[in-house]
Amino acid sequence: MKLIGRQDAKEMLLAFDVPEGNDFISFTIPNSALTPNLLGTYLVRDRQGSAGAVAETQYNYTILHVPGATSGQLYFSRNNAMLGKVEITAYDSQRRLLAGSFEMVMNGVNDPRERYPSTTPAQCNVKVTGKFENLKLE
Repeated sequence: MKLIGRQDAKEMLLAFDVPEGNDFISFTIPNSALTPNLLGTYLVRDRQGSAGAVAETQYNYTILHVPGATSGQLYFSRNNAMLGKVEITAYDSQRRLLAGSFEMVMNGVNDPRERYPSTTPAQCNVKVTGKFENLKLE
């Protein structure tokens, strides 16, 4: 899994890419929502803008990946009924290394594996979970 961590003056981005698989997921958390030591649980922001839900989430399921072309289904938390969280359980401020876990759930969505959904696409539930250690925050 490829781990990406970046923080600028506005927000922190945590991204997880599985090049040998089909999933990519990222969480963007405003700095204003982060605790001073970064530790905590940050809920996925949903399309209703629920109180306390701050992590904008992007999920991509890659259907086709060949040299020069990629095709997939892309979902954003602001447009879809996503639930979940990012939990940061450890932060080494000297080396800027994070550890924790994440979870994202979408229920009753069009099956992301369908490249050309029919007029009545199959519905499914999607759940993506993971743990991370030594995620370098640039």
